[in-house]
Amino acid sequence: MLNQIDALVREARLLRNSDPDRGIALADDAVGRARAALATREDDQARAALASALAVKGHCHRVSSALADAVAACTEACELYALVGDALAESLARSQWGIALVQLGDLSGGLAQMERSLDLSEALGNEEHVCDCLLDIGVVHNMLGNDARAIELYAQAASFFERVGDHYHHATCLSNTAYAHTCWGRRERAAGRDDAALTHFAQAQQHARAAIGLAQRGDDLDFLTLRYVALAEAEREAGELDACLGTLEAQLPITEKLVGKRTQALCLVALAEALIERAADGDDGSALGYLRDADRLCEANSLVETHAGVLRALAKLHETFGRATEALVAYKRFHEVEIRIRAQAAERDVKTIEARLRVEHVQKELDQAKAREQELTALNTRLRDQQFALERLAHVDALTGLANRRAWLESLERAWGEEKRNLYVYLLDLDYFKLINDTYGHTTGDDVLVATAQLVSASVGAHGEAARFGGEEFVAWVRVDADRDAVRLAARILDAVREHRWTDVAPTLTVTASLGVSAGRIHATPFDALSEADQNMYLVKRAGRNRMIGMRLPST
Repeated sequence: MLNQIDALVREARLLRNSDPDRGIALADDAVGRARAALATREDDQARAALASALAVKGHCHRVSSALADAVAACTEACELYALVGDALAESLARSQWGIALVQLGDLSGGLAQMERSLDLSEALGNEEHVCDCLLDIGVVHNMLGNDARAIELYAQAASFFERVGDHYHHATCLSNTAYAHTCWGRRERAAGRDDAALTHFAQAQQHARAAIGLAQRGDDLDFLTLRYVALAEAEREAGELDACLGTLEAQLPITEKLVGKRTQALCLVALAEALIERAADGDDGSALGYLRDADRLCEANSLVETHAGVLRALAKLHETFGRATEALVAYKRFHEVEIRIRAQAAERDVKTIEARLRVEHVQKELDQAKAREQELTALNTRLRDQQFALERLAHVDALTGLANRRAWLESLERAWGEEKRNLYVYLLDLDYFKLINDTYGHTTGDDVLVATAQLVSASVGAHGEAARFGGEEFVAWVRVDADRDAVRLAARILDAVREHRWTDVAPTLTVTASLGVSAGRIHATPFDALSEADQNMYLVKRAGRNRMIGMRLPST
């Protein structure tokens, strides 16, 4: 019986990455046989057999994204390994347990299991698994924003992998170090320490290039192309756009050989964005070509989440070229994809919450059953709220409560049809919003968007209608008597954003915005007016931000 269990475990272990579902089936068979053996003979051999079957089952479940099942299996496996005194096997199982918890969003719980795994491996003197643990723990510290600690851990692991000639893991350490330096550089720049930021971006490039060199020694193209991502990101953050474009152009033909097309689509988008940012002669046309290729690729391969970013970038570029019809088509497609993404995200949220509840069922005592029932009730309420929110998406932005892009465009067309002579269009974009997210977190970023929506809406008041146009962009149409009134109202909006007590949202936080203005009377269509407002907003960005520009209107 134990020999049969051992054979099933070995076969499942071989399949854990290539065919995890088949591995789960074999591991389940092994678990059933091991439980039967343990019922008849309660000894360490039977316990060890059950622990091995549970451990490989947990690994297969983690690879297949059945994270709650992975945690349950690894938890029981670790308890059994501790009983029989197999510290190495316990250490390996705790690593899988920790990774599954991190994937579930429980960073502190995952870190605790990884550090326990590290302690066991260090006590055994198993240097290879110690370094595996250091690499995993470094990733979690990077996720927590502890960049210096992450870099320190990666360096410790890299020295071992370099010594033993493990190019794959050595390249992983270097690439992760590059990413940590890039994150650190962003934080330094957000704090106004530009010299320190550039130093980190330079170190990121150095480590990323070394990682690419090591990755090129193997034949794993997926792994190689991700090393290019780390280099291109560091170059772009450093403002070295020509170098960034060169890296992306080297990455693109590699992505074309991959079975999955998401990486290729992301590379095309990154090329387009870098070209738009460089803004040299002909860059806009080349960027449009890349985005169209990415659009076709996403459409053909059902890359829904990637497609949304492609369509948004495509629509904005069409607006820049003054092609209002193409821009509107792209924005409508973007809106349709966003609804699908929100629906899928709601479904994933449900599955994640259910998985966490199952983990709690394994880890908590029975007297917490009442609390879990309350959580299930809250989950049902949340699902109803999400369904209601999805129904409102046709007209209302879910985060800010303002009109969304579609509803606002319809309202602009109606206002335009009534009278365009005294109609003005504003497009406002928050300055350095990505840095706010990187520095303070996306929750704070959402709070900034909500507050900005309230400030813009209150400033516009009865003069017109404001909306969230997408991301950190807001729009409004207003009716006022003269150009000077449009300028005053625009200035009032910028002052409201600039002078708001942002430190109530987060310590040291400041927020400014750039605003483009367009007068309706000089345009043939409302979309032409919107396009001019968008172009003026970009002129503001290039002129230094935190101000407004309006065609044929004075600047402030």
